[in-house]
Amino acid sequence: GRVSELPASPSTGTAKLQIHLQYNSKEEHLLVEVLQGEQLALLGVLDYSKIYFKLDLIPGRLITSRTESVFFSPNTPLNASTSLPVRQTSLRWKKLQLCVWTVPDMGSEACMGSAQIDLQALHQGQSEVSPWVNITTDETNTETPSSSKAKQRAISSSVLPQPVVRLSQPVAL
Repeated sequence: GRVSELPASPSTGTAKLQIHLQYNSKEEHLLVEVLQGEQLALLGVLDYSKIYFKLDLIPGRLITSRTESVFFSPNTPLNASTSLPVRQTSLRWKKLQLCVWTVPDMGSEACMGSAQIDLQALHQGQSEVSPWVNITTDETNTETPSSSKAKQRAISSSVLPQPVVRLSQPVAL
């Protein structure tokens, strides 16, 4: 498949994903494939755990999609994909925000890290690109202003299931 045709990531101490972006101008959809991951343990993603990828086109009206859950295994292609509706003229000012989510056996899902990918190359006429992107935690992500992060968390929390908090002792209100 596509993974073997693409260059390996330069080795660094950073979690990263190789993604493939392809714009279908006839259907006005952006196809996003997450091909492979490296050093996701730095985010707290355990080997052989279930993960999925949530994708948002930002800024503006929230356009969200997510991939099916896949098992993460080192040195194994992820091959998770989804598509998002977007006009080609919007690509020049949109970014793709990609979040890595874990699906634990018990407990609630958690966002382990994210990246923002500029879509300018697709706007300028390239039909597809396959970059490696660094995945950072909220504490280390400097590309997103904190007010935008808070807004994104508020949007995400209204869309995604919320964790259930169980208290071991009754609480007086």
